[in-house]
Amino acid sequence: MRRDRIDLRTVLRSAVETIEPLSEAAGHVMALDLPDTPLWVYADFTRLAQAFGNLLNNAVKYTDHGGRISVSAAVDVDEAVVTVSDTGIGIDSALLPRIFDMFVQIEQDLTRARSGLGIGLTLARRLVELHEGVIEARSGGPGAGTTFAVRLPDVLESLIASAAGAR
Repeated sequence: MRRDRIDLRTVLRSAVETIEPLSEAAGHVMALDLPDTPLWVYADFTRLAQAFGNLLNNAVKYTDHGGRISVSAAVDVDEAVVTVSDTGIGIDSALLPRIFDMFVQIEQDLTRARSGLGIGLTLARRLVELHEGVIEARSGGPGAGTTFAVRLPDVLESLIASAAGAR
Protein backbone atom coordinates (compact mmCIF):
# COMPACT_ATOMS: atom_id res chain seq x y z
CA MET A 1 0.00 0.00 0.00
CA ARG A 2 1.09 3.54 -0.72
CA ARG A 3 -0.31 5.58 2.16
CA ASP A 4 -0.29 9.32 2.30
CA ARG A 5 -2.29 12.16 3.82
CA ILE A 6 -5.40 12.39 1.64
CA ASP A 7 -8.73 14.15 1.77
CA LEU A 8 -11.36 11.43 2.17
CA ARG A 9 -13.86 13.61 0.30
CA THR A 10 -11.75 13.20 -2.87
CA VAL A 11 -11.73 9.41 -2.46
CA LEU A 12 -15.51 9.35 -2.09
CA ARG A 13 -16.10 11.61 -5.09
CA SER A 14 -13.88 9.31 -7.16
CA ALA A 15 -15.74 6.17 -6.04
CA VAL A 16 -19.12 7.78 -6.79
CA GLU A 17 -17.91 8.99 -10.18
CA THR A 18 -16.75 5.48 -11.07
CA ILE A 19 -20.09 3.88 -10.21
CA GLU A 20 -22.28 6.68 -11.59
CA PRO A 21 -22.82 5.16 -15.06
CA LEU A 22 -24.21 1.95 -13.50
CA SER A 23 -26.32 3.94 -11.07
CA GLU A 24 -27.77 6.14 -13.81
CA ALA A 25 -28.50 3.10 -15.99
CA ALA A 26 -30.43 1.61 -13.06
CA GLY A 27 -32.39 4.84 -12.60
CA HIS A 28 -31.09 5.44 -9.09
CA VAL A 29 -30.86 8.75 -7.33
CA MET A 30 -27.32 9.19 -5.97
CA ALA A 31 -26.85 11.64 -3.08
CA LEU A 32 -23.44 12.73 -1.82
CA ASP A 33 -23.28 14.62 1.48
CA LEU A 34 -19.74 15.70 2.34
CA PRO A 35 -18.46 18.34 4.75
CA ASP A 36 -17.13 21.64 3.43
CA THR A 37 -13.76 21.11 5.09
CA PRO A 38 -11.23 18.35 4.32
CA LEU A 39 -11.42 14.98 6.08
CA TRP A 40 -7.77 14.08 6.34
CA VAL A 41 -6.88 10.41 6.65
CA TYR A 42 -3.62 8.53 6.21
CA ALA A 43 -4.52 6.07 3.47
CA ASP A 44 -3.87 4.53 0.10
CA PHE A 45 -6.15 6.48 -2.24
CA THR A 46 -6.59 3.66 -4.76
CA ARG A 47 -7.32 0.94 -2.21
CA LEU A 48 -9.75 3.09 -0.25
CA ALA A 49 -11.55 4.11 -3.47
CA GLN A 50 -11.77 0.40 -4.32
CA ALA A 51 -13.34 -0.40 -0.94
CA PHE A 52 -15.97 2.33 -1.32
CA GLY A 53 -16.49 1.37 -4.96
CA ASN A 54 -17.33 -2.18 -3.85
CA LEU A 55 -19.87 -0.88 -1.33
CA LEU A 56 -21.44 1.36 -3.97
CA ASN A 57 -21.47 -1.44 -6.53
CA ASN A 58 -23.41 -3.61 -4.06
CA ALA A 59 -25.83 -0.77 -3.40
CA VAL A 60 -26.47 -0.34 -7.13
CA LYS A 61 -26.81 -4.08 -7.67
CA TYR A 62 -29.27 -4.69 -4.84
CA THR A 63 -31.44 -1.58 -5.22
CA ASP A 64 -34.43 -1.72 -7.52
CA HIS A 65 -34.89 0.74 -10.38
CA GLY A 66 -35.55 4.25 -9.11
CA GLY A 67 -34.07 3.61 -5.66
CA ARG A 68 -31.87 5.94 -3.68
CA ILE A 69 -28.22 5.55 -2.72
CA SER A 70 -26.65 7.96 -0.25
CA VAL A 71 -23.03 8.52 0.67
CA SER A 72 -22.16 10.74 3.60
CA ALA A 73 -19.03 11.51 5.58
CA ALA A 74 -18.40 13.24 8.88
CA VAL A 75 -16.04 13.35 11.83
CA ASP A 76 -17.02 11.53 15.02
CA VAL A 77 -14.62 12.39 17.86
CA ASP A 78 -11.32 11.18 16.38
CA GLU A 79 -12.60 9.14 13.42
CA ALA A 80 -13.81 9.80 9.94
CA VAL A 81 -17.15 8.04 9.45
CA VAL A 82 -18.52 7.23 6.01
CA THR A 83 -21.97 5.74 5.47
CA VAL A 84 -23.25 4.18 2.28
CA SER A 85 -27.01 3.63 2.45
CA ASP A 86 -29.50 2.31 -0.05
CA THR A 87 -33.22 1.68 -0.34
CA GLY A 88 -32.54 -1.79 -1.72
CA ILE A 89 -33.65 -5.29 -0.89
CA GLY A 90 -32.09 -5.25 2.57
CA ILE A 91 -30.43 -8.09 4.45
CA ASP A 92 -32.07 -10.62 6.74
CA SER A 93 -30.78 -10.25 10.30
CA ALA A 94 -29.63 -13.90 10.31
CA LEU A 95 -27.24 -13.13 7.42
CA LEU A 96 -25.78 -9.88 8.81
CA PRO A 97 -23.06 -11.55 10.95
CA ARG A 98 -21.76 -13.38 7.86
CA ILE A 99 -22.19 -10.69 5.18
CA PHE A 100 -18.44 -9.99 4.99
CA ASP A 101 -17.47 -13.67 4.72
CA MET A 102 -16.00 -14.88 1.44
CA PHE A 103 -18.57 -16.12 -1.09
CA VAL A 104 -21.61 -15.19 1.02
CA GLN A 105 -24.44 -13.94 -1.14
CA ILE A 106 -27.87 -12.60 -0.40
CA GLU A 107 -30.23 -15.28 -1.63
CA GLN A 108 -33.45 -13.33 -1.35
CA ASP A 109 -34.83 -11.86 -4.56
CA LEU A 110 -31.64 -12.69 -6.48
CA THR A 111 -31.67 -12.57 -10.21
CA ARG A 112 -28.74 -13.42 -12.43
CA ALA A 113 -28.06 -9.69 -12.91
CA ARG A 114 -27.73 -9.26 -9.14
CA SER A 115 -25.55 -12.25 -8.45
CA GLY A 116 -21.82 -12.01 -8.16
CA LEU A 117 -18.83 -13.91 -6.86
CA GLY A 118 -19.47 -12.95 -3.25
CA ILE A 119 -16.05 -11.37 -2.69
CA GLY A 120 -16.77 -7.63 -2.97
CA LEU A 121 -17.74 -7.10 0.67
CA THR A 122 -14.93 -9.35 1.87
CA LEU A 123 -12.44 -7.28 -0.10
CA ALA A 124 -13.97 -4.01 1.14
CA ARG A 125 -13.63 -5.19 4.75
CA ARG A 126 -10.03 -6.28 4.24
CA LEU A 127 -9.08 -2.96 2.60
CA VAL A 128 -10.72 -0.97 5.41
CA GLU A 129 -8.94 -3.09 8.01
CA LEU A 130 -5.59 -2.46 6.27
CA HIS A 131 -6.26 1.21 7.03
CA GLU A 132 -6.87 0.41 10.72
CA GLY A 133 -10.57 0.98 10.16
CA VAL A 134 -13.73 -0.99 10.79
CA ILE A 135 -16.79 -1.63 8.66
CA GLU A 136 -20.24 -2.78 9.69
CA ALA A 137 -23.52 -3.50 7.95
CA ARG A 138 -26.99 -2.68 9.23
CA SER A 139 -30.37 -3.44 7.76
CA GLY A 140 -33.96 -3.43 8.95
CA GLY A 141 -34.39 -6.73 7.10
CA PRO A 142 -35.79 -7.72 3.71
CA GLY A 143 -37.11 -4.71 1.81
CA ALA A 144 -35.68 -2.21 4.29
CA GLY A 145 -32.44 -1.25 2.55
CA THR A 146 -28.90 -1.51 3.89
CA THR A 147 -26.38 0.85 5.47
CA PHE A 148 -22.66 0.25 5.58
CA ALA A 149 -20.66 2.34 8.04
CA VAL A 150 -16.89 2.69 7.68
CA ARG A 151 -14.84 4.20 10.48
CA LEU A 152 -11.29 5.32 9.76
CA PRO A 153 -8.79 6.87 12.17
CA ASP A 154 -8.10 10.51 11.52
CA VAL A 155 -4.78 11.56 10.01
CA LEU A 156 -3.19 12.81 13.23
CA GLU A 157 -3.74 9.51 15.06
CA SER A 158 -2.65 7.52 11.98
CA LEU A 159 0.56 9.52 11.59
CA ILE A 160 1.44 9.10 15.26
CA ALA A 161 0.91 5.32 15.08
CA SER A 162 2.87 5.07 11.84
CA ALA A 163 5.81 7.04 13.25
CA ALA A 164 5.84 4.91 16.42
CA GLY A 165 5.87 1.70 14.33
CA ALA A 166 8.80 2.94 12.20
CA ARG A 167 11.11 3.20 15.22
